[in-house]
Amino acid sequence: MSEKRRARRAAAAATAATPVDYTDSIVTFIDILGFRELVRARSANDMAKITRIVREAVSPYDDEDNEDVDLQVLAFSDSVIRVRRTSFLSAFFHELLAIVHMQAQLAVQGVLVRGAMTVGDVFANQSNAFGPAFVEAYELESRSALYPRVIIDKNLLTKFDSDSLGPNHNLMTWESAYVQQLLDVADDGFWFVDYLRSYDTELDHTERYVDYLRAHKDRIDDASSRANTPGVAAKIHWLSSYHNRVISELDPKQLAAHGATPQELMASTTNQFRFSRPMLEEVNEDRYWQRTTGPKASPVGPRQLQRRMARLGRYFLGPKKRSPL
Repeated sequence: MSEKRRARRAAAAATAATPVDYTDSIVTFIDILGFRELVRARSANDMAKITRIVREAVSPYDDEDNEDVDLQVLAFSDSVIRVRRTSFLSAFFHELLAIVHMQAQLAVQGVLVRGAMTVGDVFANQSNAFGPAFVEAYELESRSALYPRVIIDKNLLTKFDSDSLGPNHNLMTWESAYVQQLLDVADDGFWFVDYLRSYDTELDHTERYVDYLRAHKDRIDDASSRANTPGVAAKIHWLSSYHNRVISELDPKQLAAHGATPQELMASTTNQFRFSRPMLEEVNEDRYWQRTTGPKASPVGPRQLQRRMARLGRYFLGPKKRSPL
C-alpha cells in the first residue's frame, strides 16, 4: 500500500471518529428542471456557467464579511442543497435574497428551478449533508413545489415571526419588512420566493429591469411553444401567470418612459402542444398529472389538453398578495 493511500485512510478514519452535532439551520433544496435535456442541448461551457450560478448564489451582502456567512452548498447532478446556520445575523433574509439572484439569473438563460426552504436540525460540511431538515426540504420540494418556484415551509415563517431566528432581535422589525417584500403567495397557500418583483430593486436602473422583463417574457414564450407534455405545460403556464401578474402591477407611465407597454411585456398564456423535443424534460415522475387524471390515464390530444389545462387555474397565482407574518 502506498504512503499516499495510507495517509488518506488515516485521515478518513480520524474524520469518522470525530463526533458531529446537528445545528439549527435554514436548509434550501433546489432541483434544476430539465437537467438531462440541458446537458444534451448545451455546451460544456454553458453547463459550467449554470452550475456555477446555482452553487455560488449568495446575497450581495454576504461578501461584506465572509467569515460570518457560515453557508455550505453541495451540488450533486441536478440537485443542490444549501445550508445556512440561523446563528448568522439575518440568515433568513440573506438566504431569500440569494435565491432571488439565482432564479433571476437562471430564468433569462432558459433554466428553471424548483425548490423548498425550511429550518431545523442538519449537519453539513464541504462533502456531506444530512439531518431532519434536509429530509423535510427534499420532501417539500418533491411533494409540494410542483412549479418553477422555491416554496417556504410554514414552520420557517412561524419561527421567523416568533423572533427566534438570529441573536439580534432588535433588527426583527426592519428585517421583517424586507422579508415580506421578497415573498409572494400562490392560490394553493404556499409562500414562495418572489424573484421577479424583487429583482427590480437589485438592478441599478429601471431601464435595465424593463430589459430584464423582456428577456424573461421571451424565455417563457419560447418554452411555451416547445412544451409538449402536460407536466411541462403546467409549469410554463404557472410561470406565465406569475410573470403577467407582476407586469399588470407596473405603472404604465413609467414603462412608457422606457419605451415599453404592459401589453408588450405580457407573456403568452396559451401553450402550443407541438410534439417535438421539449425545452424542459420532466426529471421526476409527473406527480400533478397522476393526481389529476390517474396513473392509467390514456394519451390525450391537444384540444383535450387545453380543456384540462383550464382546470389548473386553481393551482396558479391568486389575485392578492397577503402577509406571511
